[in-house]
Amino acid sequence: MVMKMFYNRNRFVDFAVNHSRQEAGEQIVFKMHTHATAELYYFVAGRAVFHIEGSTYELQPGDILLMRPSEAHYIEQDSNVPYERICLNFETSVFSALDPDNTLIRPYYDREAGKRNLYRTGDSVCRGYLDNILKAKDRLTGLANMILLLQQLCAIFDRDNSTGSQPDTLEYRIIRYINRNLEQELSIEKLCEHFFVSRAQLCRRFKKITGTSVGKYIGAKRLLAAQNMLRQGKKPTEVFAACGYQDYSTFYRAYLQFFGYSPKELHRLNEPQGDRTEIV
Repeated sequence: MVMKMFYNRNRFVDFAVNHSRQEAGEQIVFKMHTHATAELYYFVAGRAVFHIEGSTYELQPGDILLMRPSEAHYIEQDSNVPYERICLNFETSVFSALDPDNTLIRPYYDREAGKRNLYRTGDSVCRGYLDNILKAKDRLTGLANMILLLQQLCAIFDRDNSTGSQPDTLEYRIIRYINRNLEQELSIEKLCEHFFVSRAQLCRRFKKITGTSVGKYIGAKRLLAAQNMLRQGKKPTEVFAACGYQDYSTFYRAYLQFFGYSPKELHRLNEPQGDRTEIV
């Protein structure tokens, strides 16, 4: 059966919203990846499971997922049923002038990575704001609806501390430990010793929940952390040790291979094609 894809997109300088729909048929494999921007994912239809930093969310139509920059995620989609979603990606600085206290983006940052990602809104209000953003002919209209949408989610975030919470599985605890200790030694042997698991068990369970290996995940998160520090104005020579590299030359080669440009090419940090980074 041939897959039919519907795709609609609206992009401005600092935010983009796209709407895609595909018919049942062809299997599509989504790899674990991160974004340089914040992402809001709205599940319209289908049957799918979403993985974010060791947590797993079974989706229902109308669900919203929030992922902050560098929060690794991927979706497992059942290709036997039609699938539809809307994604909104935006620079977290887009509201800085109007919202200096960063109130609107608290649901992205005031939580652990992989926790409280899911919002089961149960109404059509959020979808209406997303449709307005998708159809917006100018940036102001898009931003106005983004503010209303994020205010709605902030109210839910403040009201319910259990929003989108998931149990602390072994996989989640391992991923949380890695993300908190990127500057430390993070060998598989060290992780096995810390969590009292065998190498085979660790690698098998980690691969199942993330779709990638322990080593590739650690390497990618270290380099993404380095990229974020460079965006904040730190020098490449100040970054490598803070991300777990013993020497600058090793860091330089790894960064160049992963991103396709060197850590010294600061002008390329904000290129649009660099928003999505796969962890494979």
